[in-house]
Amino acid sequence: MARHRLSARRSHRTPYSGSHELIRDPREVVAGRVSSRAPVDLRATILQYWADGLDAPDIAERLSGRGVTIHDVLVERYLHSG
Repeated sequence: MARHRLSARRSHRTPYSGSHELIRDPREVVAGRVSSRAPVDLRATILQYWADGLDAPDIAERLSGRGVTIHDVLVERYLHSG
């Protein structure tokens, strides 16, 4: 009898049940939260450095004099690299 009550509890719907939307591309979620990007003229450079095998801290260090941060590097790599 306790099992029956337990399963009945599990099936109880809350006001939030079923309100979640399946998102196929995680970039859709994060892109709305990320407002800063690297300067336009450096975006291709960041991706080229990444392709050459540099990691985010190295790329940010090389381009820090031009205002690029690690955040900018990661945003370009994972959200806008298409």
